[in-house]
Amino acid sequence: MKQRITPEQLQELTDEQKQHLRNCWEPRTFDVTYIENMNFEDRTLTGYDTVFVSAKKLHSINYRPLEYTKEDCLPLLNTGQMIEVLQNKIVYFNMTNMFAGTGDKICWGIFKPKTFDMRADELCDALWHTVKRVLYNV
Repeated sequence: MKQRITPEQLQELTDEQKQHLRNCWEPRTFDVTYIENMNFEDRTLTGYDTVFVSAKKLHSINYRPLEYTKEDCLPLLNTGQMIEVLQNKIVYFNMTNMFAGTGDKICWGIFKPKTFDMRADELCDALWHTVKRVLYNV
C-alpha cells in the first residue's frame, strides 16, 4: 500500500495550491519534505529530506547542519496527514466519506455528495486527488 505522495504529484499543483498546502501544513519532527534547488555548502539540493522541528525551523536530518523554513519546501504528505488536511478544510469530512470497492481489484474512493467523487487504486492517491481539489477551492 502506498504510504505518501511523490515529488511528481507535488508538481501537479499550481503555485497558488502549493502556497495553500504550506499554509495547511504544520511541520512535525520526522515529516518528509521535498526540497528543490536549495543551495547548501556549495551544491544545489533537490530531493527528499526528513526534518526535526525546533523553534519553527526545520532542521535537516539528511543534510546536517541545513536549516530551512516551510516556505523552502513542500511536505510529502502521508495518508494520515492528508486526512488531517481534509478534516480541517471540509466541514463534514469524516471516515464515512471513504469507501473501498471489492471485486477483482480494490478501488478506493472519497466522496462528498454533489461536491466530488475521487477514485483511485490506492487510498493515498484517492486522498491526494481530494486534497488537490480542496486546495484549489481554498
